[in-house]
Amino acid sequence: MQWRWRLSCCWLPPDHQAGVLLVGRAQIAARQAYSRCMPDITLIAHDGNMHQFEAPVGVSLMRAATGFGVEEIIAECGGNARCATCHVIVDAGWLDRLPPPSAEENSMLEFTAEPRSAGSRLACQIRLTAELQGLTVRLPQTQV
Repeated sequence: MQWRWRLSCCWLPPDHQAGVLLVGRAQIAARQAYSRCMPDITLIAHDGNMHQFEAPVGVSLMRAATGFGVEEIIAECGGNARCATCHVIVDAGWLDRLPPPSAEENSMLEFTAEPRSAGSRLACQIRLTAELQGLTVRLPQTQV
């Protein structure tokens, strides 16, 4: 089942929620607030297939990707950093926008099916933020 983020994830002004039509500056402000809570994400599979979607701020990249239906992320442990089956390779330009991996994540990255690279991270440990608008990650050839 694919998630429909736009239906319930973002805060909208009370006037909009009540069905009142927003016009002018209020409409622009509502659209800007809405777009800030829905970063665009691109996952590039090993075969070049691209998965592009929006996801709400605060969820993990793993949850967003599996909710969107990205089959290449297995996520056996459900996001607990215990299996390394949500291994992704973050493009170099994005690494400095992410917090450094924890000791637990570093340990699990030693057990990925595809050898670890400089941008290797576990998708379950990447929390989406507005600063990650446009995030691009690559998927390894295999997760198991």
